[in-house]
Amino acid sequence: LQRLNRDQTELDLMVVNPISTEARVLLSEMDSAWINIRDDLFFLVDGRFLWTSERDGWRHLYLYDETGKLLSQLTSGEWQIDGVYGVDASEETVFFQANRGDLRQRHIYAVDLKTRAIRQIDRGLRGAHEANLSPDGNFIIDQWSTLESPPRGDLLSSDGSFVREMWRSGKRLKEWDLLPVEMGALTTSEGVELHSLLIKPRGFDATERYPVVLYMYGGPHSQLTQDSWGGSIHHTYRYFADQGMAVFLVDNRGTWGRGHAFETAVHRRLGDLEVRDQLAAVDWLKKQSWVDGDRIAVYGGSYGGYLVLMCMLKAPEVFRAGIAYAPVTDWRFYDTIYTERYMDTPEDNPEGYEMSAPVMHAENLEGALLLVHGMMDNNVHVQNTLQFAGKLSSAKKDFELMLYPQTRHGVRRSQFAPHFHRLKVDFLRRHLLDEENGN
Repeated sequence: LQRLNRDQTELDLMVVNPISTEARVLLSEMDSAWINIRDDLFFLVDGRFLWTSERDGWRHLYLYDETGKLLSQLTSGEWQIDGVYGVDASEETVFFQANRGDLRQRHIYAVDLKTRAIRQIDRGLRGAHEANLSPDGNFIIDQWSTLESPPRGDLLSSDGSFVREMWRSGKRLKEWDLLPVEMGALTTSEGVELHSLLIKPRGFDATERYPVVLYMYGGPHSQLTQDSWGGSIHHTYRYFADQGMAVFLVDNRGTWGRGHAFETAVHRRLGDLEVRDQLAAVDWLKKQSWVDGDRIAVYGGSYGGYLVLMCMLKAPEVFRAGIAYAPVTDWRFYDTIYTERYMDTPEDNPEGYEMSAPVMHAENLEGALLLVHGMMDNNVHVQNTLQFAGKLSSAKKDFELMLYPQTRHGVRRSQFAPHFHRLKVDFLRRHLLDEENGN
């Protein structure tokens, strides 16, 4: 079993006799910010076990004996393991997923327990690869995609040789004229490199000036800029671009895939560095000759909805409009294990909770705002939006509000998805394209 303290800074891996209840600690982890819990524990027949840890700043694979003595660090470097799939029948090789070589991609690897030699299994094809390992470790189903290629599944031998294609999706999409998604990066004034994606309007003309929708999530364990198929949400961006609006995505500090220090930089002050990095993205946009810097909107849901509000309230002069669905508006309204991991308790960090709560800054709103929430949301409770709406009303601020009945957290996947899509497109047309009524 694993035992975690409430601060989520100390973790013990323990072995317990269920009959006698005798317990002992095999190993302990400590972190000044927080520990990310993973299910990467694998026991070998002889009692040795595999364990992943971020103790050196990146999640890597370690081998221990049955007493908890460290035998070997099997992987290292400025890249992270995202999952351990298991071992082969001889227990000589471990299979795992990692972003080695390119932090925006995911590949399947194998490492030899004795030599620590690493080999790539998925034939070096770019994109995001995920494996299903056969029980004997002789075969792998490689499920993979890229930004341009929908998911497919290939059967591979454990040495990486191709056996056969198992399935391929997206055949009907060949009939569609899909706008491309451009990968990029920018560097902030603080010297931080941020990864980005860009979809330009259809019929793009570099001599014209276009409005931009800045889509954001920005929370822990997210990576919007991964080189993988985006599905319906990317089609939403493409639809915005078909209306004449560019769409820009940036992974700010606090997001996944860039090492533990990049993620934990937001500790105890959510909504601070994330906003600064998104504003750096706006600065980059305004330097592009084709961008109309007076017509920039923000859009996001859940943590992204929270970040939309924080951007509009901390930099009200920057954004003409914003769409926030299912936003957290006060971290005291959210569940403890998530919130306290990143913010500590309200008693330990009262200033952080005050600074990070949109309800405390409602009077700063200037741009047009559309709030959307499902009334049965059991993740971000609708209380968040109702409390914020009350604060906006008290501050005499105009805003638009849509509440969907019998709808939980995933508004864009609910029975009301068509209405929600029409609603936000109409809103963006009115405020970015200056149309009186959208269609």
